[in-house]
Amino acid sequence: MRLARRYGSGVAPTQQPTRGPGTDAVDFAAFTPIAAWVRTRDGEPALRTMCAAAGIDAHLLTASGGSLPLARFEAFLAALREHTGSDDALLVASGAAREAPGRGRWLRWFATPGLLYRSRAWAGWLTGGGGRIACAAHGLGSATMRYTGADYRGRFTCLFRQGRLMHLPTVWGLPSAVVVETQCLARGEDACVYEVHWHGRPRWTPAVVAAGVTIAGFEWISATPWIASGVTALAAGLAYALETRRVRAANRVTVGVFASAFRRAATGLAPPARTGEPAMPAAASTGAPDEGCVLRQEGGFWRITFERKTVLIQSSRGLSLLVHLLRNPGAEIRVTTLAALVPSDAEVPTQTETAVHGEIVRDLGDAGDILDAQAKAAYRGRVGELREELRDSEACNDLGRASSARAELEAIAEQLRGATGLGGRSRRASSSADRVRVAVTRRIRAAIAQIAKHHAPLGAHLTSSIRTGYSCSYEPADKLVWRT
Repeated sequence: MRLARRYGSGVAPTQQPTRGPGTDAVDFAAFTPIAAWVRTRDGEPALRTMCAAAGIDAHLLTASGGSLPLARFEAFLAALREHTGSDDALLVASGAAREAPGRGRWLRWFATPGLLYRSRAWAGWLTGGGGRIACAAHGLGSATMRYTGADYRGRFTCLFRQGRLMHLPTVWGLPSAVVVETQCLARGEDACVYEVHWHGRPRWTPAVVAAGVTIAGFEWISATPWIASGVTALAAGLAYALETRRVRAANRVTVGVFASAFRRAATGLAPPARTGEPAMPAAASTGAPDEGCVLRQEGGFWRITFERKTVLIQSSRGLSLLVHLLRNPGAEIRVTTLAALVPSDAEVPTQTETAVHGEIVRDLGDAGDILDAQAKAAYRGRVGELREELRDSEACNDLGRASSARAELEAIAEQLRGATGLGGRSRRASSSADRVRVAVTRRIRAAIAQIAKHHAPLGAHLTSSIRTGYSCSYEPADKLVWRT
């Protein structure tokens, strides 16, 4: 994964590969694996077409040794980018180089991938022999690589380097790295700077060093063997535990960088423009037409497209409830039915008397009637007393007593309205339907608020179009149709 802007690149006049390495050329050995990848993926005719566009003699594809001018290499990568329609193909092709070191995988148990990056940078493999790349800084889970080379500022050659940086950890059986570009020669800066983050594994080096130091110390003081062996094992275990903790912390940083890069790529956002630099428009999808309003689940996320903008929202129960409403515009759906379609872990499916056609609903029971018959009778008696008192106070022109009687009558009426439903039927205290209504409403509104953080127009549209209560519905004013 990498964060980078896309720049075009022209094709220079025809020129054949030259002999001898230099900062303005790449080793021919860096080009042949990419050519082999294209041949396997798209066939020989496509490869020859790209070579012709770049001015490279196709008969030299089997040659070994020599070098290729950077302009020719950049032109070939530009032709590959145009053919595939995606920068991702450049990254994959760049990482398909068979010259990647395959030996020394045992070193991953004693060193971080930083050693791999430093050694490959020193050997020139990361750049294909064109220019110089160095490890400016490195840590347990990351490294900063700085490229300086010829006065050639091709964008696609930069992507070639990013592809090799990204795939290098796979040589040790580790996942691909995350590459974040912070500077680029193609933007007129003095160097290309990449921050590389990888998923590391705990090393045995600290445990071995701790064991060695402990053994040497006890040997010097001539300690009892069983004490020396026990303390040595304890020191080695403690050192390895601390190393595991440090690696996990570094991996959490890598996961955060990956999530940020993935979200940026999914929403099509371009990196912010620097001061004095004209803002670049967000990169459009690779030739794909406008999809309109789209809902699509991708693993633990929902990809939502609205008004030509796509956002990626983490899946949740509230979002699943919202998606069901969007799939059924204009339909009034009872909250019990909606909750049964997207159940929570705490609910148990039961068959109720009101279920039809074998419908399964979630019912957690209730606490009985809000007002029983005795309470209703007491309220009716008190209402009669208050009405009599109100008539008497009005006849005596006692405004204070009349106002107090009216206030108590209104309070009793409000209590009775809350305790009775349609037709005067008693409502149930803590009823399942009421609990479900509150929970569903809260979850749907929380999902809309989460969407609004990333897509304000969509959040405003959903706020005005979603109806909640004992029945929920999606009623868009412009009759939108969502595709899933």
